[in-house]
Amino acid sequence: MANLTTQSAKRQANPITMSNADPSGDTWNNTGNEVLLVENGGTGAVTLTFITYATVDGLAVNDLQISVPAGETHLIGPFPTGVYNDANGQTMVNYTSATGVKVALLKLK
Repeated sequence: MANLTTQSAKRQANPITMSNADPSGDTWNNTGNEVLLVENGGTGAVTLTFITYATVDGLAVNDLQISVPAGETHLIGPFPTGVYNDANGQTMVNYTSATGVKVALLKLK
């Protein structure tokens, strides 16, 4: 599992560095202002599962699953801390396949 590094916007040329998705999943320190840029260069759709830690009336909130078709790039988030953060302030995403999948963690503000 890899811990993603946050990239921030600047008022100048600021290329985005994409990383290979980790087959065992990725995590990041979530402040609620981050979004995940996902580029699927694989041959099939990939499903991302964002793990939730919240409960409502004692019932677990379902994990968020989002499908990214082959050849597409999607921007996903932000992720409210009360739902997606574990006890260490980390958010976790798993992939049905990491082959050809690249990600970048971007901070909105």
